[in-house]
Amino acid sequence: MRVISRIWHVYKGVEIESLTGIIFSFQFKDLNDRSRVLLGAPWTFDNALLVLEEPVGKGSIEKMAFNMCDFWVQIYQVPLLCSSREIRWFLGEMIGVVLDVDGGLAGDGVGKFLRVRVRIDITKPLRRCLRVDILGDGVETIMLLRYERLPHFCFKYGKIGHTMNKCQSEDQIPVVNGMGKPLFGAWMKVSSILRKNYLRNFRGLSEINNHNITSCIKVDTDSKMMMPTSSLNEV
Repeated sequence: MRVISRIWHVYKGVEIESLTGIIFSFQFKDLNDRSRVLLGAPWTFDNALLVLEEPVGKGSIEKMAFNMCDFWVQIYQVPLLCSSREIRWFLGEMIGVVLDVDGGLAGDGVGKFLRVRVRIDITKPLRRCLRVDILGDGVETIMLLRYERLPHFCFKYGKIGHTMNKCQSEDQIPVVNGMGKPLFGAWMKVSSILRKNYLRNFRGLSEINNHNITSCIKVDTDSKMMMPTSSLNEV
């Protein structure tokens, strides 16, 4: 609680209160501070994923699911035909709830990718790829997905909340050429790309000192992780 405000670079201060063992409330004194924190998700602290949820109505904790988290997702092996904003948005909706789409193709050569910000349900497996019949001719294009600032997750099931060596499932890992090969892996993690122009959306906000600008957070102390938003069934 002493360190988190410095990690978040909160300028006007934030009041932190422990509500239960793993749920905390954060009362921001400035709207810009809260916007920056929400924009910067996902956050991890001491290898724990922090799940932020804004209270609705009276802010009943019992009604908060703490199962959604925002991620920037990079989509690789994208045909040039899919570089328009409309198609980028469509691809993002196959992953989760689209919050924003970045500019056109980024990266160099074969490493070019699209970038979308989506809210995904972290109680479900992460999507590894998208299969899209672009021209409607029955030929599928497979696009790989990589997540920025992705915390540890299970390589067997693709779920955030535990690592494979702590997975309690007895299901066997698929065997390829005599060796176990998980469907998921560290290749799904990628470094974050900072976009200064994305932050400009909040520069026009007026300075507001409001002690009731509140967010709640839940920390999964068992898995040492945070929580995301809705994704479709894993392919």
